[in-house]
Amino acid sequence: MTRDEYQQYLDSFKDKNYDSVLEFWAPEFCVWVQGEMLFDSPESLKRTYSFLHGHVKEEILVKHFLSDDDRIFMETDVRITADKTITQEDLDREGIKAIMPIEAGVAYDIPQLIHYHLENGKLKTGVCLVSGPPKPVTQ
Repeated sequence: MTRDEYQQYLDSFKDKNYDSVLEFWAPEFCVWVQGEMLFDSPESLKRTYSFLHGHVKEEILVKHFLSDDDRIFMETDVRITADKTITQEDLDREGIKAIMPIEAGVAYDIPQLIHYHLENGKLKTGVCLVSGPPKPVTQ
């Protein structure tokens, strides 16, 4: 997957077009964040992102991108801007263990290393690891 193709994925993600997002994923896929499963099916991807993006704006700011036919490696800042508060109780109710609570009005850049395995040019597995402390974003 090229950087331009990945940008198309990010554009669909930003637009909350989850059907389009799913076109970039292999038929069977999973994503892990900090060692916790975030989603592993079309239904769980849509459910998870619908919940999260109903509360926060999430932007993936790619700093470094490397790819070949089988893998993508990225250094990113994931910018989270909370429009609504997400409590620990909300996360527990949704079964989301990999995300931390956040108060409405707060914004952070969270440095992450993101590694994808590809299958036939589509995302098969994703692993996201926080690589430093979150940095407050001043608006």
